[in-house]
Amino acid sequence: MLNSVLKIFTLWVFWILGFSGFSQSTRAQNVLPKSNVLVNSSFVKTTLRNEIICFDTVTKLTKENAIQALKNPNISHPIASTSFGFSDHYYWLYFTIENTDNEEQNVVIVINNPHINSIELYQDLGNQFPLIAKGGDGMPFSERSFINRTFIAPVSIAPHSLASFFVMVDKRHASVSVPISVENQFVFEKSQSKELFNLGIYFGSLILIVLYSLVVYLKIRLEIFFWYSFYIFFLGLYLMAHLGLFFQYAHPNLYSFSDYARPVFVTWLSTGLVRFIQLLIRTKEYLPKIEKYYKYLLIALNIITLWWWFTPWWHDQQTIWFLNTQNTLIIVSLFMVLASAVFTFNKQQTLVTFFLIAFMAVLLGGLSVILIEMGVVSEDIFPVNPILVGSMVEIIVFAFGLSYWMRLMNNERVQLAKEMQGVES
Repeated sequence: MLNSVLKIFTLWVFWILGFSGFSQSTRAQNVLPKSNVLVNSSFVKTTLRNEIICFDTVTKLTKENAIQALKNPNISHPIASTSFGFSDHYYWLYFTIENTDNEEQNVVIVINNPHINSIELYQDLGNQFPLIAKGGDGMPFSERSFINRTFIAPVSIAPHSLASFFVMVDKRHASVSVPISVENQFVFEKSQSKELFNLGIYFGSLILIVLYSLVVYLKIRLEIFFWYSFYIFFLGLYLMAHLGLFFQYAHPNLYSFSDYARPVFVTWLSTGLVRFIQLLIRTKEYLPKIEKYYKYLLIALNIITLWWWFTPWWHDQQTIWFLNTQNTLIIVSLFMVLASAVFTFNKQQTLVTFFLIAFMAVLLGGLSVILIEMGVVSEDIFPVNPILVGSMVEIIVFAFGLSYWMRLMNNERVQLAKEMQGVES
């Protein structure tokens, strides 16, 4: 059984690595010439890919030098994806919006990544390059040109005219993804209101689950309920940080905390998830020899996170190393949990089935985000953020699994009490 699991895991790793390499080479071979973003009275939304030219630099340029480089074909180049991977460079992107209608069109330029340190959007007027908007989580929220959890810039395009823009992106020492779209302003504002309402319902539901689990834990003192509430609490905080809501509402002036929030929340939600699953599938009872390895992994994960948290003066040098180490420890922990579930399947098929369904839901959501980051698929095909969908499915499945676990524990207690009565009689 162990050999089979190891083979499956090895094939999965090679598939991921091979798929990443294939997608990178495919994008390199299929770079298309730049074209304009076309808007008119029936325009709704366009995600920019082939409409952009780009170049990157180690140092930040002046806007005058940047526009000269963007217009130099020996320096800039068309791109088919705005996901650049880990980088220590500044990125400059250039695109043109063309109004093909007889009326002025009001559109919004959106960069849907709340975790870019600094964004500056300029318009190319030939001899002048006015700053249209600035934003990013490297400044207090109130200093953004337009208040939104992502970067937005409303612009008006005159009838039958072109408007060219270029943007500076600073997301050094991290994975750089710049998903740019142009959207009809009315449609954008309407979708924003609907999205915030749905997110309010989602996070309100998480709060209720956390409170209920804590009340149950305080009443019956079963450790599994504590770790379930711990996991859901930090999952909710991570999702809020991931969506940019945590910065906007929890610490709008403490912008430096944005550098810490997500990695710390990831470590703590992973700790809660692994401990909860250990209790759910009863690894201490069925696989006591590997219990200590779970402990070592979680201790290592929390130590490196605390080290990174309390050494901010080294972040420029160690952030990429820390993120890679953190991801490795989390992947190993999840693989151990998956292997534990497989090893104990014959002894507790129903509980393991609950876990596998929940695990697959989150895995598919995570893979969807990875494919979006890699530029393989477009965000537009997902009506709802796949991470939100995957996490909600996981929470619901785990809730059913926890209910079944409780019933199983009660049945075992009853059976044990009957056996004790039989011995005494």
